[in-house]
Amino acid sequence: MSSEDILFSDDSIRNFQRITGIIVSTILYVRNFFNESAYFCTEFGRLKLRLLSSKNSDVRVLKIIEYLANSFHAFRKKYMRKLAMEIFEHSRPESPVEVYEFNYEYNRLTSSDFSREECEKILLDLLNFLENLSPFSKRKKFFVSFKIHYYPETPNEYNPEEFIPYESSLQSESDEFSRRDDSFRSNIVVENSSFRLKVNCERENSDYNVSPDPHNSLNSRIRSLFGKSAIAVKINEFFQAKRIKTLLIRDEEQLKRFGPDEIYSDASKEKQLRSWLKSEVQRNLPQSDLIVILDAANYIKGFRYELFCLSKQFKTTYVLVECISTELIDLNNLKNTDKKCYSERIFTELYNRYEPPSSNVRWENPLFMIESGLIEDSLLNGIEAALFDRKALKPNKSTESLPVTTDNFLNELDNQTQEVIQQIQSALRWNQLKAIKITNSEIMIDLNRKFSIAELNRFRRQFINYVRLNPINDKEKITTMFVQFINKVSDES
Repeated sequence: MSSEDILFSDDSIRNFQRITGIIVSTILYVRNFFNESAYFCTEFGRLKLRLLSSKNSDVRVLKIIEYLANSFHAFRKKYMRKLAMEIFEHSRPESPVEVYEFNYEYNRLTSSDFSREECEKILLDLLNFLENLSPFSKRKKFFVSFKIHYYPETPNEYNPEEFIPYESSLQSESDEFSRRDDSFRSNIVVENSSFRLKVNCERENSDYNVSPDPHNSLNSRIRSLFGKSAIAVKINEFFQAKRIKTLLIRDEEQLKRFGPDEIYSDASKEKQLRSWLKSEVQRNLPQSDLIVILDAANYIKGFRYELFCLSKQFKTTYVLVECISTELIDLNNLKNTDKKCYSERIFTELYNRYEPPSSNVRWENPLFMIESGLIEDSLLNGIEAALFDRKALKPNKSTESLPVTTDNFLNELDNQTQEVIQQIQSALRWNQLKAIKITNSEIMIDLNRKFSIAELNRFRRQFINYVRLNPINDKEKITTMFVQFINKVSDES
């Protein structure tokens, strides 16, 4: 019996248990929670899925499978209203980074059937949603927790095996979290029961592992709203008084144009703002006689690391300035200002997302701290010494610009590799794995198995990145080199 036959049998409890397991496995696989060996491969309609394997030796994997199995004891009794899978960062166990909620309803009469097409649709929607999330930081550790929320008629003494009772305050905290704006929602209905999936993702995670500091550059950082721009202006005036050429890049232009609430309540607009700030810094860093001062709320560690990489790329020095204030001062300024400003909700969210810099971190050193908006001459002199008396950073392979990245070369690289992929796809449609002839190459492709389009495109991206770091002089060799590359990764997979 195939997995599809089991999933779509007449037993609705098994149906729900299977689809919940599939979705949990898909989330953990796409979010890279376990090694590839923790999963087994199965096909579901047009989809090739990775499911958690009960034969795995990883205790964490076995525990998750056990939790899911035990939770469905509550489903059979029609007690379970919601199953929440929460992902936490080890250093912040009080607040989840991501929450995935499975909402269950019973005795809901409907004519809808639990079809394979509906299930495929929800999985495709979920995959599209997950692929737009930034990966978790490899420098941080995360763990998974499961919570069961019950219907009111559930007996007080009831508790499934392996689950422990928790206070109602925790439930309300989870409910509060689930009201965030960024969410994925879908729905499956079967027989007299209803299964709903709702995924909520905390905004902070959108920038969890984005690469980000500057050049003879200065990175001004703040909790919010207490005069960071005034401090940036004072620093700018200090250098101008010494006849040193400066450029002050500020986020105020964009904030005034759209309004801070509109930008910081929309993850895509917030990313666009950071991209604009970074591009402005990058455009002006090549001027060796210029000090670039970035006046913006650079509260994300990842963004500061990107700016640090720019400093290395352009072989410059940099300084990080942290503007310190108390929460009380910030809130007073928020309430008393007459300008179009932050709402209290957005202000609080930004304040809570603040990631303090540390002088022990190499891309946040040297670090200067200014408290309560006061800036003394000794501090300004220290900033000047840090910019002009230190050695410039040296670029490495990951930050150094390469001569091959011209528009013409990149177009050729893109076109030739895409043509190879299309010819491989054409051969695979006829189940041809060996001796695949590729135009403009004397070498033929030999595959050891049938690769999906996603895998072939991943090989293509890997090859393009390799060529960027290892330039070749003759673009006529691109196709042959790509063929050799595919043969190599095919043999190793």
